[in-house]
Amino acid sequence: MNLEPNSSSKEKLRSGTKGLWWLIVVAALAAVADQLTKVWASDNLESGSAVSLPGGFISLQLYHNPGAAFSFAEGGTVFITIVSLAICVGVVWYGATGKIRSIPLAVILGFILGGAVGNLIDRMIQPPGFARGHVVDFLAYGNWFVGNVADIWIVGGVIALLIYLVFQEYSQKEDPRQEDPGKKDARQEDSRKEGLNNG
Repeated sequence: MNLEPNSSSKEKLRSGTKGLWWLIVVAALAAVADQLTKVWASDNLESGSAVSLPGGFISLQLYHNPGAAFSFAEGGTVFITIVSLAICVGVVWYGATGKIRSIPLAVILGFILGGAVGNLIDRMIQPPGFARGHVVDFLAYGNWFVGNVADIWIVGGVIALLIYLVFQEYSQKEDPRQEDPGKKDARQEDSRKEGLNNG
C-alpha cells in the first residue's frame, strides 16, 4: 500500500527533505510536551491516590509502568525498550529517504515518533536503570488502564495513519489516471535508457 499521496494532492510537498523536517519538528514538540506533563505529574501527584477530573471517567493517578502503552506487557521492559528504539530508528530512516512528501503524513508520523521517543526517554533515565526504566503514567481511564500523553500520541497517530492510508487507497481507485510516483519515475527512467540504446 502506497504511503504517498497521488500527484493531484494539494498537500504534496516539493521535496522529501521538507517532509523530514516536518517529521522532526512535530516529533520534538510531541516528545517535549510528553516529558513536561510527566515532570508535572511526578511533582504534583502521589502514587496510590487519584484526582478525579470533570466527568469522572478520567482521573490523575501517578503510576510507574514497566510495560508498554497503557500499562500492557509489564513483564518485558527490556524487550519493549528494544522495540521502541527500533520503531524510532525505522520512522527516522523512512523520513531520511525523502519519501515523505505530504504534510499530513509527516505530521502523523511525527506524533508517532514523538510518543515513542517520549516513552523511550523514560526507559533510559527512570529507575530502576538504563533500558529498564519505568514509564511515568498518570492518566487513569476508569479501572481499565493508566497511560500518559505519549500513549495518546502513539495510539492517535496509528489511527490517523490507518485513516490516511484508506483515504489514499480510495483516492487512487477513484482516479485511475493517477500513478504511483515511484512507478512513474521508474517508467520514465526505462524510457530514457531505451531511447539512449536506440540512439
